[in-house]
Amino acid sequence: MGCLWKTWLDVPDADDKEELTSEFKKFFGADWDDVLIGARNPFVYHKDWKAYFAVSDLEAVSGLNVLDLAAQEDIDRTYNVIIGS
Repeated sequence: MGCLWKTWLDVPDADDKEELTSEFKKFFGADWDDVLIGARNPFVYHKDWKAYFAVSDLEAVSGLNVLDLAAQEDIDRTYNVIIGS
């Protein structure tokens, strides 16, 4: 469980990893290799991604679904998030 902190939707069409990682650091304020899941995959794995998001206060939980979380937090709407590669 965690909180959505920041979403980068204006990802540039980068020709090389250095360009993309530089823009990533400007947006998130953190080094690509330090925070991105799968950062060590080849550049072609990431080069066509159209969005990145950051989560804060991440903690492991089990046995909960989205509706359970909404009930716990007294939230009146929920979001389904699908992450692909």
